[in-house]
Amino acid sequence: MDYYQTQAMFQWDMAHGRAQRLKWIASLRRKNIELPDFNRVTNSLHLHTAIYRGIHVIQLEKIIGSVGRFHDFVDGFLPVSSELSSRWQSLAALTINPSSGGLPPIDVFKVGEVYFVSDGNHRVSVANQLDIPDIEARVWEYEVAQHVTALERGVCINGEQSFRVMCVN
Repeated sequence: MDYYQTQAMFQWDMAHGRAQRLKWIASLRRKNIELPDFNRVTNSLHLHTAIYRGIHVIQLEKIIGSVGRFHDFVDGFLPVSSELSSRWQSLAALTINPSSGGLPPIDVFKVGEVYFVSDGNHRVSVANQLDIPDIEARVWEYEVAQHVTALERGVCINGEQSFRVMCVN
């Protein structure tokens, strides 16, 4: 095992351990800390057509949810399942290694000022854990009538996510 793999394993242990602690605390407080589900958000905002905007560097803090992997990560894209370990650590080792050439752009949907990952959830998780402030992304944008700035997590009823969309007109 080389230096980069060792560092990746250490970072995995930190991220996964933090996710487990957050889940435990959230269960005591009866809070849902899963990532927002893109499909629920688009359905509630009645969004239908996205326009490709090209490759952009976007701030990680504006990536708030996932298209299909919202159960695999919690707030901050912390990895929940140990099944994610191998892929996560491989990507972390590549990210840490300066001679690796970097990783390909992620794919995101933009809704207002926030983003949802359709491909690249592990890369976002690794970047967050390594305190990388931004990431390259292929961006598809949904045009919305309101200026969506954030989602506020609401009450969890029968295991269902509830979010309030924060808008500025």
